Amino acid sequence: AKHADALRAAAEVADRLLARLGLSQPPLAPTSNVLQDRLQRAQAAMLANDLESARDILVSDPDLERSEPELRYRLAQLDFRAGRYVEADTSLTALLAGTPTTGSLFRARLLNSRGAVRIRLDNFGDAEKDFDAAVDVLRSGDHPEESGRALMGRAVTRAVRHDFPDALADFGQSRVQLEKAGDTLGIARVDSNLGGMEIDRDRPEDAIGYLGSAAERFEFYGAINELFETLTSLFSARMTLLQPVAALAVSDRSWALRDRATDPNQGLNLKLDRVDVFMALGRYREAGSLLDSLPSDVSQANPFVARRLH
Repeated sequence: AKHADALRAAAEVADRLLARLGLSQPPLAPTSNVLQDRLQRAQAAMLANDLESARDILVSDPDLERSEPELRYRLAQLDFRAGRYVEADTSLTALLAGTPTTGSLFRARLLNSRGAVRIRLDNFGDAEKDFDAAVDVLRSGDHPEESGRALMGRAVTRAVRHDFPDALADFGQSRVQLEKAGDTLGIARVDSNLGGMEIDRDRPEDAIGYLGSAAERFEFYGAINELFETLTSLFSARMTLLQPVAALAVSDRSWALRDRATDPNQGLNLKLDRVDVFMALGRYREAGSLLDSLPSDVSQANPFVARRLH
């Protein structure tokens, strides 16, 4: 298939393949097709941490402007990636107040997004309630991708309170749903979170396989936010195993991308990781220089980073 727009060409190929397989795909209305293109471009920009481009794409679209809840939801996602967690929580809570309580895919998306925000705010109890509610909304099984995200989020909250058997069960079901949906990035997120859980279970060696695989997948797709988080966990596993040289190699990968960190918390974490590994290697002058560059005011940092800074 040929088209000036790569997404349109890919859609035409997909339609032809469906026809060859004896399946039918109802054509999208032109406005829906254009809107979907816009949303995909905005999502790609978000994955790459190009938040300004993503915002420009979203706010310049008249179809999205007419669909105000969808626009507000996407802008809340931008706030999340920029580390503006309180603003994102407020926006998502307001949107949830206006959505049906049952049978709504959009409601499930809002709940999953607010659950992710609340994890960053150290509010794991309310985050688990959001993911529970999303799982309940999606009980019909018609939306495996969103269901997989809800199960993964709930698994994370259960792992935090060391309910590892239930967390593992949720991670397993999440992977099944995401594989059913063909969500490659979602499966990588499961692996990344499994790696984090293995660290919490004092099994850092088991974590490395999960985290290394997830990091490669995120790097391939240019999912910068996810890559930073996974490399931070991989760094932690290497340091726990008393492998500072390997940990420095992981830190170097993150440090090379530091200019693309849009969440200030991530930037601080990158510095703190390097301080830790420089000290472990006896490179105190470099560690001291980085420590001198850290802010004294931690009021804007998330709770985890604030504890590390102290």
